[in-house]
Amino acid sequence: MVDEKRVSERKDHFGSAFLEVAGVRHEGSVFNVSVGGALVALDTEVSAGTKAILEIAGIDLPIPCTVLRDTDEGTHLKFESAEAAAQAVEILGL
Repeated sequence: MVDEKRVSERKDHFGSAFLEVAGVRHEGSVFNVSVGGALVALDTEVSAGTKAILEIAGIDLPIPCTVLRDTDEGTHLKFESAEAAAQAVEILGL
């Protein structure tokens, strides 16, 4: 199913990541990334609307984000800093 709200193309990217929520770091994996957001699998569920910081392995750049929703696919994130997200996508070569 295609998400018709999506405005930027997502690229598959598999790697480890941490999502920091209220000062607690949760380990996970990144499945895909775009300038607008990412899909991650975490060791915990995070409520929609939660503010967080995503750290992707290999990128020394924390990305502020908001949890859009948790699904069977994983946790869907919306990046809040377009500049940080664009730098991350460029570093990943996406």
